[in-house]
Amino acid sequence: MGWSIKKIVNAALGAVVGATVGVGAVVGGAVASLFDHSPSTGNTNTGTLSEINNDTNVYIPETLLTFEGELFKPNTRLYTFFDGKDVSEYVTPEGSTIGNPLVSDNSGHIKGTLLIPNNSVLKFVQGKKELKFTDSSKNGEDETTFSSTYYTYLGDQDQTDVMDLGGLQTGSTTADPFVQSFWVLDTGGIYLRSLNLYFLTKDPKYPILFQIREVNEDRVSNTYLRNSNFVLHPNQINVSADGSAATSIELSAPVYLQEGKEYALYMFTNAPATYTLATCVYGETNSINQLSTKDPRIGSIMKYLGSDVWLRDNSKGVKFGLFKCAFDTTQGYTLALDNVPLGSKVLPNNSLATTEGTNVITVTDRDHGFNAGDFVTISGLPEGTLYGGINSNYINGIHRIDSVEWDSYKFSSVLIDGTETVIPTNATASVIFGTDVISDFSYQYDTLLLNNSEIMLSNTKLSYSFKSLTGRSLDGSETPNVFDPSFTEITNKKDYNTARVKKINSSYNETNLNPSGERSLQVDVLFKTNNENISPAMDATNTNVILVENLINNKYSDETTDAKEGIARYITKDVSLTTQSNGLQVRYAANIQGNANVRVYYKILPLDSTGTLADQPWVEMPADPNGVKANNSTTFNRYTQTLYNLPLFKAFKTKVLMTSPDSTKPPLIREYRAIAFQSIENE
Repeated sequence: MGWSIKKIVNAALGAVVGATVGVGAVVGGAVASLFDHSPSTGNTNTGTLSEINNDTNVYIPETLLTFEGELFKPNTRLYTFFDGKDVSEYVTPEGSTIGNPLVSDNSGHIKGTLLIPNNSVLKFVQGKKELKFTDSSKNGEDETTFSSTYYTYLGDQDQTDVMDLGGLQTGSTTADPFVQSFWVLDTGGIYLRSLNLYFLTKDPKYPILFQIREVNEDRVSNTYLRNSNFVLHPNQINVSADGSAATSIELSAPVYLQEGKEYALYMFTNAPATYTLATCVYGETNSINQLSTKDPRIGSIMKYLGSDVWLRDNSKGVKFGLFKCAFDTTQGYTLALDNVPLGSKVLPNNSLATTEGTNVITVTDRDHGFNAGDFVTISGLPEGTLYGGINSNYINGIHRIDSVEWDSYKFSSVLIDGTETVIPTNATASVIFGTDVISDFSYQYDTLLLNNSEIMLSNTKLSYSFKSLTGRSLDGSETPNVFDPSFTEITNKKDYNTARVKKINSSYNETNLNPSGERSLQVDVLFKTNNENISPAMDATNTNVILVENLINNKYSDETTDAKEGIARYITKDVSLTTQSNGLQVRYAANIQGNANVRVYYKILPLDSTGTLADQPWVEMPADPNGVKANNSTTFNRYTQTLYNLPLFKAFKTKVLMTSPDSTKPPLIREYRAIAFQSIENE
């Protein structure tokens, strides 16, 4: 590792609309449309050279959630807690008004909306928050029925705000469950897709909960396997006196069951009437003279005795059928993913400025990600307001960007009915302005880390490849908005350093600048298996990429002052000496490629000075005459820069400036040392 200044963001990937997932691909859950964008808060004037976009003061906006839940205790008042705070007054029960009590109906069903507050009294910082419904007004004390789920907000995003509360939690039960266990003996395990149950009778009103749980020795797990939670309502259940009518349960996604493990069909209901299932007694014959024998894959009926104690009954069994996936082993199947469209953000106040005598608008935004020639959309200024004499009607709108810096961009025209029109008025004054102004944004990046949640089983394989859109370094000459000619293979959860800067365009620029309006980042996932029972799996609800941009430019002309034109720099602390010195040496190892460069500056406090180091000028040190540049990204060469016969000094500090016209090839520095010494003569 070496020094560098970076901006890190997290972008979600979603399934391409219309894409087909083949038989060989198992994708768990629905695709979540999420995007993480937070203002950066880096500091380029200290020894800390990392910049991470992680503003914890982003609050969840006022958002309306729709919820629905089953199997609560019937006719029971429920309280609502969001992130541990009582928000019952913001709940609207179905058919009622906001703030009225939420009460489960005769079958334990609830439905309604929650308005997540964002006001002076109550608001919530972004992140993953628990939404809980309970009959305890103190959120847990003496509760007898409850259920919870999670809502996640990560900045600018487009999220489906419907919460399913079908999960039954410990404490909700008013009766014992019914459990039938079974063993998985198939090589490699199986992906369970659906199953049949055979009911003799059913309750006319109350639903029944079905889950699949693990069995460990003689205990049934307290939690269910993901995607195996299902609520059957009476109108979904078929019954027959002889147990011949099947009730089919299609799981929301295939559930992986391991070879050699025992699992349980777990059923529970609050119904006062009895649900009955078709069963047999092993060793006995039925009415048509069929002998009941036990298949080695069938386990036990398990009765709950309390205190996490279960009793096995191996004398009888429940009639059921399991249906597994059969995967194609002759070919692979590809899932196509791409970036979720970027949204918009609110700029900090006073981020816009006019310049007297020009029609140029400057926007200060450290996270804009735009290139010159891109478009930006600005809104939120009061209509018809003058700023330095320029009407806001020419500032609100879509603009082609004239020039960019790492923390700002400028424009002087606006699209009117699709035609680019020069802003007609020059500013009469330089004015800084803007409150609650909204803009869109793009992302540039030099490193990509695919961060997918996956399952890789024996004899299965997942392969990833991507292609993306080109960007432009701050002082580079690259041509932006051009797609890679082909896909490049990458490894999940491993950094991939791009050969040239890439970008994800704003939604408007994707439509109007991307070739054929395609998404800026496209990822193909290839699923392969040599075992028809199993497949590699990927969690589509946890599919994202981490993008890293190297913040560097190629400017250095003003570094002897404190103009700070270069953006990638390291400045040491003031060093006070106990012994006067007249020599200074800097040593470091560095990876410097191509047109990248490292310049070292120093300032000294003369022995007879009554001022401070802050009053002294920066002076550039001569470069190492023997310094050699690297021809790859891994070679670090040694550099030594030495000054003799300086005026005697009692304090010093140094500054390192890193420059490059190509952000994919920033200098990397390590083992940096600055040494003051007293020289006798110039060696």
